[in-house]
Amino acid sequence: MSGATSAHFPRWRTYEEAVAAVQSLLSPGSTVIHNEKIADATGELRQFDVTIRGEWNGFKALCVMECKRRSRPIDKEHVEAFWAKANSVGANFKVMVSNSGFRVNALKLARHYSVGALSLLTGDGSSSFQMGGFCYARLYSWPKTRMGLNYSRGVSAGAEFDPREVRFEGKSILDWFSKQLSTTYLQYGESDVLTYELAFEVPRLFSVDGQLTEVLGVAFVAQREIRKKEVRYVVRRCILRLA
Repeated sequence: MSGATSAHFPRWRTYEEAVAAVQSLLSPGSTVIHNEKIADATGELRQFDVTIRGEWNGFKALCVMECKRRSRPIDKEHVEAFWAKANSVGANFKVMVSNSGFRVNALKLARHYSVGALSLLTGDGSSSFQMGGFCYARLYSWPKTRMGLNYSRGVSAGAEFDPREVRFEGKSILDWFSKQLSTTYLQYGESDVLTYELAFEVPRLFSVDGQLTEVLGVAFVAQREIRKKEVRYVVRRCILRLA
């Protein structure tokens, strides 16, 4: 990390204020290391001015920081390079600290990449950032369901009917099966097609399209769809206050 002192920034003590502010968002006892090199996925050592390791939201977390001491504001190319380097070592949180502020396009890119951009300039407007994350949710649905009836007598097995109009004791059989899909078979993992059969020892009286009919069994075939959805959330906001 650059040897910045309060002589360079009259209204800030040191970069340590920024480090301490980020550290406070993690668990008590989190560790801070200056000028650490971490191997990336290819084994190449990548240098970071400050690393902070601790727990966040119940999980182990790594925060990497880059401290820039320049005569000009940070531009978007610096943000992009830091984001790529931080990702290469699996950093959970990424923070850039600048004594000269950030250009507008750099701040936009930092927000897009979830990089904390902290300025040591009074009134710069980028002295805070939000610490959050994202997770993936698996959404299950059963959009295609077929029903078959095993009739007792007098009705052809191939007769067409509306599954929505199949009822037993006034209750929809399709609604009952849909509830089974969302409860009993919520974690069904064998395949994306579920076959389910009900067999009765004695015929049951069903209402099929408004007509009472004796039924010996019901068969269902349901096809499952799985979609992934990214959920982003913000847990805490980090604000650096001028001394």
